[in-house]
Amino acid sequence: MSENRKSKKRKIQELLQDLLENSKKKTSDNLGPEVHCDILDLLSVFLSKGLDADGRKTTLEKYPILKGCEALKPPEVNPEIKSCLTQAVLRHDLCLSKLQGQLAAAISTLAVPTNTIYEELKKSDTPPSTHEELEKFGDPIKLVADVFYSLSKRRRYLIVPCLDDSVKDILESCPIDSFLFGQNFTEKLKCSPEANKFGASIKKKPKILRTVTTASTSSRLPSSSKQIAGSSRRGSQFFYYRQGGF
Repeated sequence: MSENRKSKKRKIQELLQDLLENSKKKTSDNLGPEVHCDILDLLSVFLSKGLDADGRKTTLEKYPILKGCEALKPPEVNPEIKSCLTQAVLRHDLCLSKLQGQLAAAISTLAVPTNTIYEELKKSDTPPSTHEELEKFGDPIKLVADVFYSLSKRRRYLIVPCLDDSVKDILESCPIDSFLFGQNFTEKLKCSPEANKFGASIKKKPKILRTVTTASTSSRLPSSSKQIAGSSRRGSQFFYYRQGGF
């Protein structure tokens, strides 16, 4: 019996060891190429400490967003929605919008060499290596653009709870464009069956707590109970005076 237990224990340990080795192999396979240690140190500083305000401003000024690409501009909050938001939500939204501005600068920077490679690719005698170079620049643009879009979705997620529940379906159906909830949000709101319920504002209405007023307990007590309660209070006051009270 003990031998069987030892055998099972060895098999479990071997299985765990195999899983550990396989996970190490997968991790090493997913790593990219090695770069110079100086580049790694530079990346580590930026990733752990970020840029200071002046450094961020200087870098953004060097790389303006692409001409003719309106989608690179962080979407604005629709005016009729903005008036319903608290200052805390507006500050949070502005912070996310600024992050989108940085991503837009990064996309614009990557798009310039991508455009150069694309122009070469259109030539008939383009070598196959140009296709690979185009992909190497195109994939980072896709990843950064996806983060840009995700931030827009996050901004919407933070704003929707501040608005009336009956307008939720309309908000979700509006696509993101130059405005966070679409340019046609107002028209969709006016055409909705619930439009007459919103009144002057689509802001979330505060919940009204209904209180039930009842007659005081003392008024419902019989006269004998009131006398007992009064004598009890007088007795407690007398005891307090005797103990050295006021």
